[in-house]
Amino acid sequence: MIKNQRIGQLLIDKGYLTPAELELGLAHQRNANIKLGESLIELGLITPDQLNDALGDQYEMPVVELYPDMLSEELWGVLPESEVIRHRIIPIFRDESILHIVTYDPNNLDFIPALEKMTGFRIEAALADRQAIEAILLRRFSTRDRTGGETGVSGGDGLSAA
Repeated sequence: MIKNQRIGQLLIDKGYLTPAELELGLAHQRNANIKLGESLIELGLITPDQLNDALGDQYEMPVVELYPDMLSEELWGVLPESEVIRHRIIPIFRDESILHIVTYDPNNLDFIPALEKMTGFRIEAALADRQAIEAILLRRFSTRDRTGGETGVSGGDGLSAA
């Protein structure tokens, strides 16, 4: 991780944001009670790609652009559905004993050791666009499961599959 570099300063250093725009984003963040990156995107001050680029640098994580044809049916069965939904993750690649997943929240990776124990794979995380992850999860897990019951899947950003 970049030593003590806050995301706002990193966005400024990368030329994506001015100090004045950061102040606007911080004010909106406080008022809306959301993460700074979400605030800056809502205000149109940065793009999701710019946020992911900065977060990738900050957390030393690769950034992946998701395409539907890159998702393997086999990999969906490796992780428990409940964990995929709870942590908003997508398995994208398996390389021998390593399972590669994507997430949009690098601050929320505490679940990885439990998943490694559950699956027997070492898990490596990369970042991907939040909307892309949510759209794939919504397509994958409809509002009805195979028995006709509700799965409770809805997007973390207010999207729902209904």
